[in-house]
Amino acid sequence: MERQREEAVVPETIVEQFGDEAAAAPQPEAGDKRKHDVTIKLSSGADHSFAYRGDELVGKLLADAVKYFGDHKQLDPNGQYKLVSNGSDLNVAQTLDQAGVKPGDVLLLTTQAKPTDG
Repeated sequence: MERQREEAVVPETIVEQFGDEAAAAPQPEAGDKRKHDVTIKLSSGADHSFAYRGDELVGKLLADAVKYFGDHKQLDPNGQYKLVSNGSDLNVAQTLDQAGVKPGDVLLLTTQAKPTDG
């Protein structure tokens, strides 16, 4: 006895799937290169909004933030820093997408602990 396979009907367009209103909203394409804003905040309370793409490295955003705040005399540009999101250090080798950074997020720029000889 052969069972007949049912094939799922997949909507071909976003209109079929979500209705006319969704079609009017801009839709990201594969490899979307649009920039989104993220706010980086210092422990002093200073903050600044940065535009980024999800495929950029956390390390690039970190370097851009250190340069910006250093140029504005809000931190020592020669220090060791890290970006923190929701209490977790972000890995500088990951893309912002991989690190889970979303448009509108607020990241903390803080000093990186120096290794101890212990």
